[in-house]
Amino acid sequence: MLNRMSWRGHDQREVMRAEDAVLAVSRFEWESNPDFGGPVSLARHGDVAVAADASIYHRRDLLQGLSSRGVEPAGQSSAQLVLAAYQAWGDDGVGRLEGDFSFVLWDGGGKRALVARDIVGWRSLYFAQLGATLVVGSSESSVLAHPDCSQDLDRTTVGAEAAGLFWCLGENTCYQAVKAVPAASVLTHEGGRTRGPTPYWEPTVVEADRKMPCDQAAETLRHLIEQATHTRLSREGPTSVWMSGGFDSTAVFGAACASLRSRSDREAVIPVSISYPEGDPGREDHLIRAVAKRWDARVEWLSSEDIPLVEGLARRAAGNADRPPAHLFELWNQSLAVGSRAVDARIALTGTGGDQLFRNSDVVLADLLRGGRWWSLGRNLWAKRKLGIRHGVRFAVFPSGPASIVNRLDGSRELGTGAHYLASPIPAWMHGGFLESSGVLDRSEAAVARSPGESYADAETRIFATAPLNGWSGGYMAGSLLGCGVELRAPLFDRRVVEFALSRPASDRNSGRDSKRLLRAAMHGVLPGEVLAPRARRTGTTERFVRRRMEKEYPLLLSELRSSSLRLADLGIVDEGKLHSELDILDRRPLSTWASLFHVMRTEFWLRGRELGETTMVSDPRGMRHDAGVRDVNAAATGAAA
Repeated sequence: MLNRMSWRGHDQREVMRAEDAVLAVSRFEWESNPDFGGPVSLARHGDVAVAADASIYHRRDLLQGLSSRGVEPAGQSSAQLVLAAYQAWGDDGVGRLEGDFSFVLWDGGGKRALVARDIVGWRSLYFAQLGATLVVGSSESSVLAHPDCSQDLDRTTVGAEAAGLFWCLGENTCYQAVKAVPAASVLTHEGGRTRGPTPYWEPTVVEADRKMPCDQAAETLRHLIEQATHTRLSREGPTSVWMSGGFDSTAVFGAACASLRSRSDREAVIPVSISYPEGDPGREDHLIRAVAKRWDARVEWLSSEDIPLVEGLARRAAGNADRPPAHLFELWNQSLAVGSRAVDARIALTGTGGDQLFRNSDVVLADLLRGGRWWSLGRNLWAKRKLGIRHGVRFAVFPSGPASIVNRLDGSRELGTGAHYLASPIPAWMHGGFLESSGVLDRSEAAVARSPGESYADAETRIFATAPLNGWSGGYMAGSLLGCGVELRAPLFDRRVVEFALSRPASDRNSGRDSKRLLRAAMHGVLPGEVLAPRARRTGTTERFVRRRMEKEYPLLLSELRSSSLRLADLGIVDEGKLHSELDILDRRPLSTWASLFHVMRTEFWLRGRELGETTMVSDPRGMRHDAGVRDVNAAATGAAA
């Protein structure tokens, strides 16, 4: 089982064997630095042991809480802090931890296991219940390596991956026996029985925060972002910030600089940015330079022309034992990680979370329509008039329209929308029988449903902030960068920032043509005015970059795809005839069709690699986190497993 995880970290291993459990950790040597997990990743005290993959933040507040309970950690490593939280508060200690983590705790005295994952899910964790045995690991392949674990595929999840229906994934994986521990959830295992997953954290609206005046809210948010960013900075070397010219990553960079006292300290925060060609809508060089100049920073520039997108997808997918590659921008992010290492940084801060927390789509129009706020609705529609009537209908009418009418209009090319405004278009090549029998569409609808009395805008923010999609995509991406020697951190997904953002009204996120109002207000004085000003059009878009790369890199992949019959067709997921018909006219199809094709290819190539046994390879350069695992066995059982 540890060997299956060696591509996630293999320099240091530690194993603890007890009467009823085995815990093991494998990681890269650089992760033993105090900036990361620390020198101890398998902590023990008496009968209690913790195997952790964790970076714990806001440590001062945690230590104060532990001191008030009379508990002193044995050290400052993340695993030791997790163990101390359990000593102080029992299972409730999970809710006291703030950071990116997954861990397995074994309490030998009570003969019980506690398994937990952070609120966003940026540290992956999987489990299987095999009779009275619980198996947990940081990767699906580590769990599958257990001799009692079935290798049978979950056809529904494989089909959802191929269709890009990510809302319905939940805790399901491509294997029937293996489940993901959801973000913000715990499992307990005792007496051969597993309970959970059970949420330990759920977003709540604090009315005092919701009613706080905007100027006061901006000041509060700025303080929270500065705290969140500062606690994630390296203490022993430079920290990189992957900075575009948008509002989110610049806010992280500005907050990082503002949180440091001296200019020499600020020099250790280095922006790593991508430059696009002149005329490309992705180009934001002037904005990036303005932010860097504000803080006397030097920029580590990368050229978009040197960055691949899907190159080598067939090989990478076939060599992945766990699941199909999750992220279209995996190589793009790895290039940024190489840029971080070029400035000697092992920590990369990203603006991920800004779109989810501080911006609403135009679903705010549905709230205005439902509330009869005609003047505001008209003003907003006028501000969006260049987007056309279809846009207004999609966001103002469809979210609250009667299901019968919405479904009738679902296939209308003229309106060009689906039954739910968040739903991705269903590719034409998906087999109708699979869609009908699998229930993936119903599961997708349920995943984006509003709670009773919840506004459409608030529901959207809650869904984006807490969806399993974040852990599915973010957990994969954060893990894939460790082999590059970089740990990815997202200050805007800090729990304190998330809770405050979820409490704020929709007017802070979208008002006519003015979006991310609160975030921009919070950064006044931190970022230049030209960066914070409303923009007449979107900047920093990657559509042209993606199209160029796909046109260059797809021919070889499509040739590989056509080289043999489709495994997805054999499973009844894809209609092979329709797919080939679409491929014949692909050059006339929009970018959305090309993007949908990526999901088919990554899933098909993964299936082929699994069939050929190529997934036993562990030398793929995707880099990986250290891993935590536990096996609880019957008292009479013997032997060891990770």
